[in-house]
Amino acid sequence: SQVNISPSGKKTKILDTDGNVIKTLSAKGANREYVSLDKIPADLQHAFVAIEDERFYKHNGVDLRGIIRAAFTGIANGGRFNEGASTITQQLARNLYLEDTMSKRSINRKITEAYYAVILESKLTKDEILEAYLNTVNFGAGYGVQTASQAYFSKDIEDVTVAEAAALAALPQAPTAFALVQQVSADDITEDTENLIVKNGDVAYVWNDAASNRMKTCLKLMLEQGYITEAEYEEASKTEIKDIVNPTIDALNTVSNYFADYVIKTVIQDLQDEYGYDYSRASKMVYNGGLQIY
Repeated sequence: SQVNISPSGKKTKILDTDGNVIKTLSAKGANREYVSLDKIPADLQHAFVAIEDERFYKHNGVDLRGIIRAAFTGIANGGRFNEGASTITQQLARNLYLEDTMSKRSINRKITEAYYAVILESKLTKDEILEAYLNTVNFGAGYGVQTASQAYFSKDIEDVTVAEAAALAALPQAPTAFALVQQVSADDITEDTENLIVKNGDVAYVWNDAASNRMKTCLKLMLEQGYITEAEYEEASKTEIKDIVNPTIDALNTVSNYFADYVIKTVIQDLQDEYGYDYSRASKMVYNGGLQIY
């Protein structure tokens, strides 16, 4: 069995009032280079399992232990529940089928997510699930580990180090805030800015240390779960994010068009409001419907 995540359809164009094309939208998910699991290093696979789903190879899509643990943690935090109970399979189900409810933390969504996860587990092997997951995760610089590795490190995913693997595994929790490299206005940057990488016209690129603590947590979990040795842990834990970023600016720039993002979200909402479409239909129309948006 295969999980089909390939986009299709006609390209939509965003134009200004004079009819000039501002941006041509790639089909949704096109900013992704799919890579098979045999090209993804074991260290990177283990990094994601260690920090996202320790019992991935043992559960059937839903980890009851994780749910109970998250419930007790939520109670201890005054009833504030997080996504800690979501397995890798549940996250894949969310990425593929429940994008319109990603920001909602409702019981109904969690039940639906679990339902899809159990179905995925019955149809796919663990390797197929992990491969699909690693190719659909948002890293703040496109989707999938290969796209992220090229954007942040200028290297193929098969060449990443243990430290780089842990850095990537740290990102899905908050891909925008944790992005290893961020685009900012050049006006806000001077040559003395400590985390400046490069200026490029009106924008500048800076390395971002926000994922550092989670990266180190990932390395510690990899050690505790037996995926890396003490020596590998000691070496990788000394590595800082500024030491590993070597971005491909073109790759980062293609996913940083905030104006286009605003237009897309607005039109999707308009289609829902005006024509009663659900999120999925409106989203497909915007990305794959060959629209001209002025």
